Amino acid sequence: LPPEAKRDLNESGKCLAFELPTAAGFHVARATETVIKALMTATSCEPEFPNWGEYIKALKAKKVKPAITHHIEQIKDLHRNPVIHPALTLEMPEALALWSVCASAITAMLIEIKTLAPALPALPLKPEVLL
Repeated sequence: LPPEAKRDLNESGKCLAFELPTAAGFHVARATETVIKALMTATSCEPEFPNWGEYIKALKAKKVKPAITHHIEQIKDLHRNPVIHPALTLEMPEALALWSVCASAITAMLIEIKTLAPALPALPLKPEVLL
């Protein structure tokens, strides 16, 4: 797990503990993006522009598992894009749901990275790493 992602996941957890759901959603989305970038590095993806739509397009072009790209796309469309707009605030149930779907996507991406680059040091995939 990249250190930046771990830091944002920890911050997201703190935000949940202090009932700051929008901030929690922001941090977990950042953590997810960091892992997307790690997956792009592992697959030698070079998106044209630095945004989730381009990341997804580049990963699809590299034939990353459709379940992973679909998962990322759903997070982008249903959660990440709306949460960056000031007019939206998350409630705790929404923040917890976002945390869960992002944790699932992060886990799937870490497994894929490990599969693509077995020579890399072992990635921690234990659930407590995502806390």
